[in-house]
Amino acid sequence: MPDWNCWPTRLRGLHIHVAEDRYDVSHSHHHYGVDPIVRLARAGLLNEKSLIAHGLFLSAQDVAVINEFDACLVHNVRSNMNNQVGYNPRLAEYRHVALGTDGIGADMFEELKFARFKHRDAGGTLWPDSFLHNGNLLLERNFGAPFGLLAAGYQADLTICDYHSPTPLCAENLAGHLAFALNSASVHSVIVAGNLVYENRCFPFDVEEIYFHARQAAEKLWQRMDNLA
Repeated sequence: MPDWNCWPTRLRGLHIHVAEDRYDVSHSHHHYGVDPIVRLARAGLLNEKSLIAHGLFLSAQDVAVINEFDACLVHNVRSNMNNQVGYNPRLAEYRHVALGTDGIGADMFEELKFARFKHRDAGGTLWPDSFLHNGNLLLERNFGAPFGLLAAGYQADLTICDYHSPTPLCAENLAGHLAFALNSASVHSVIVAGNLVYENRCFPFDVEEIYFHARQAAEKLWQRMDNLA
């Protein structure tokens, strides 16, 4: 591996979509003569806070560079399926893989299910367990606080589910319940930094005005996109 120490470093993490399409790679080679992740490394844009989204067509060298910088690949399985760009064949080669949505809804329960089933359909292991905990690693690195445990010193971010199962629920089969039964409709309350932001399936404020303005903004965006087509 090259010595990247000659390049400038960044204290902040870069969030960038890379190699979501094959053209990203061919463009990088045509104009710069190197793989896209190598370009980022040479520019001093990679560190342990970096989020590389998609990465479907990254080379073995790109993967090695991402691992060298201890950066994280973010797997967006529903977006990849919707855009017909394929499945990432190198997920098992990354040191850190987290799960994202790329804006295809905000339902991480649903994203987890798709990731699990697509992983199995592609011949993967029974359970891609890295998807369950690396999100907490990203939060810790970017916000300077520990997440993901009910313990002293950890951030009080909690999702409380109202879930009645006809089969036993225990630590050994929690992953199965997540994959086959629990969903966003099970969410009863949400606590962020110790504050209730969603309780008994209701927000503590009127969302209608927010939704009203959001619908207006969406219509304007769609119009601009239609004008560009």
